Amino acid sequence: MSAWDFYTPGDSSDDSTEASQDVPVVYTTLPPNEVGVLARAYLQAATAAYTSLLEGTQQDANSQYHAFAEKIRTIATKNGIEVLPVWRAPQKPATRAYLHNMMEVSFTEDIKTLLQEIRSVFDIKKTVTFDEAESFLRRLDNFARKGPAEHKELGQFRQELQSSVDPCNAAKEKKKGRDVAHRTVYAQPFSAELLCPDWHLHNEWLKTINRKDKHKSFCGVFRKAETRFNDRMSVALIRACAGAAVNVKSHSSFEADPTVVVHHAVRLNSNVDCYPLLIDLKTRDSRRTQDTAKAQVLEYAAKAIKSAGPEWRQLKGYLFPFAITVCMYDVSVYACTLGEEMHGGEAFPSVLYTKLGDTDLEKLGHVIEWLVDEEHMAHYEKISAIAQGREDPSPSTPALAPGMTTTTADVSDTSSTTTTSTTTATNTSDKEEAAQSGSTPQQQAVSAKRSTKTASGSENTTAATKTDTADSSKKDKRQRAGTKGARARSAKVATRYEMCVYKGGEDTAVVAMVNGKMLKVCSGHGIFVYETFDRKLEAARKAKAAMGLSVTSEEEDAIADAAARELEADNELQAWQLLYPGEKVEVHQRSRPVLAFPHLAPTEKGTGIKGMDALTAAAEYLLVLSKNGLCHMDIRSHNILPNGCIVDFGLMCEPDEQLPESYFTRLRERPRRVLHHHDPETITLDVVLDWESLLFAYVFSPGTVSKAMLRLLEGKAILLQWLADKRAELLDNDNDKETAELLHKIMQHVARVYF
Repeated sequence: MSAWDFYTPGDSSDDSTEASQDVPVVYTTLPPNEVGVLARAYLQAATAAYTSLLEGTQQDANSQYHAFAEKIRTIATKNGIEVLPVWRAPQKPATRAYLHNMMEVSFTEDIKTLLQEIRSVFDIKKTVTFDEAESFLRRLDNFARKGPAEHKELGQFRQELQSSVDPCNAAKEKKKGRDVAHRTVYAQPFSAELLCPDWHLHNEWLKTINRKDKHKSFCGVFRKAETRFNDRMSVALIRACAGAAVNVKSHSSFEADPTVVVHHAVRLNSNVDCYPLLIDLKTRDSRRTQDTAKAQVLEYAAKAIKSAGPEWRQLKGYLFPFAITVCMYDVSVYACTLGEEMHGGEAFPSVLYTKLGDTDLEKLGHVIEWLVDEEHMAHYEKISAIAQGREDPSPSTPALAPGMTTTTADVSDTSSTTTTSTTTATNTSDKEEAAQSGSTPQQQAVSAKRSTKTASGSENTTAATKTDTADSSKKDKRQRAGTKGARARSAKVATRYEMCVYKGGEDTAVVAMVNGKMLKVCSGHGIFVYETFDRKLEAARKAKAAMGLSVTSEEEDAIADAAARELEADNELQAWQLLYPGEKVEVHQRSRPVLAFPHLAPTEKGTGIKGMDALTAAAEYLLVLSKNGLCHMDIRSHNILPNGCIVDFGLMCEPDEQLPESYFTRLRERPRRVLHHHDPETITLDVVLDWESLLFAYVFSPGTVSKAMLRLLEGKAILLQWLADKRAELLDNDNDKETAELLHKIMQHVARVYF
């Protein structure tokens, strides 16, 4: 997830005519990462004070500063390393451009004043004392974001909404309680194929729908006039929902918030406050319009969850509701679920959502019919019963379905070796058992056998009266099994998952926890792997040539993406085998590899280095990578657990390799030569860069920047002492001189690190 949350003026838009209609959004906070990057820019002005401190000529600094500086000098002298001069910042033009872009973002005047001070200090090369720096950083801390991120489109939607709020209703809402944040359901994306063992089946349904002919009810529905578009859509939706126990309501408000109105809601007849389907209409199809429609419909999803019944918090983990945006002829379908988002150790209700896919307006009728079929309707009725307190929620299901998995224990033999993981389901209904049976080909085979046995059992009771041949009997069995399998695939939405998203803030990170496992989808990071790409491309060319065809450019791009994802998964398995050989990592092959990791710090919340023990533990793990000539290249607070365990090895590489073009350089923990670099592919890699990032991870882990200078000195003293002890042990035993030289090289680099 990018650390850059803001819309910057340079961003392109495919519909400039809409710009004048935008309601300005003024940001009132700064993301924690940006606070750290800005702090590093400002602390350039304290370089002279830092140099005087390490030289021992500064007398007015805090006694703690002097204590750590003295310890650093002592270790450096004993080990023959230099602490000065500090490493210079080679990216000053890029830093200046970054500050200029930040000034162009719509912030409050208080934030803009701080940004102007940073830019002035940077431009005129002003020098500041430690006390001045600490005072300024405390002011900067006041604007650090402590909760869910601000969202431009959602903020714009909410501001537009304010003009239509009835003052009486607004007053009533205000009187309901002070705990506004905990009564708000925030929207955050998640990967459904990561969370759900059967999500590929939903993709199959969407693909099937896109292959179908146009739906008669939705042909000619679109009109440029919004009122006529809305009226025609109402008629088409009513026809598509015919036969289901639902009704279509146009311009429907929510029980939880009567001031919010959705264009169309499909409501249960048994509970008119339960909205399983939400549709938002737009008469334009620009990218900005689609983003705004998405923000709106997810806001509606939050209201729908809270309106379903007084026990709406019990709906965590169920896929509900489904949200649809219609922008002219473009249709996007989203599935939502209620989870939690952790900030500073506090849990906030959060709508986790995923995009099922896109289709055309003229095929929307097929989507609606699918979402109100018998299996989905049974699911919605269950949701309604739980929300109203008439039924207890089901136990959460395994994070990932049983299937073929690769583990770290198998890597040493061959990457293709697999082991089969099995689970046993208890206390489930026949439908739930069927729903669990279709996640993998092996399980589908089991389901087919079970269906065949059931079918044959029912036929045996009437065998005496039947005159069909054996062939027709087998055909009938196959049809019954196929029908049951199809119904089971449609019922997959009825599964429940226990989910929590940790992100941002003091004790949190961007990581998904599902039923006690850390999960990750391998996206590839844009890495280009020549050997793997060439091998896969050659195989594809041979397969195409056999059919008299050639590989298209789109297919080559898909092969490159697959090769990158394969390398990322291999990196993860290799690193876990080196660092945590006793732990099992499962690899589930979906549209992209999905990795399921054991939680290495089950008793701790979030991520980040909280103290000396965690820092030295992280150093121990990092040294293993460095000794094996591997660069992690993404060491930061979010990738270090509270006990020091390092995770997320997707960008791991060797020093002679290059970073992908997509590598994000504007992170607070990036090494000085990397921060703001405009061309990541030209960065010279070295294992020592990871140690610089480890030091900055310690500096910024508390979630505050006011003590950044003190944390830098303290972190240096801890790391240098740990490295010196390791090196002394090797030299005393005359053992592993190569590692001793590596430790000396790392010490020299750490000693001269500066912001």
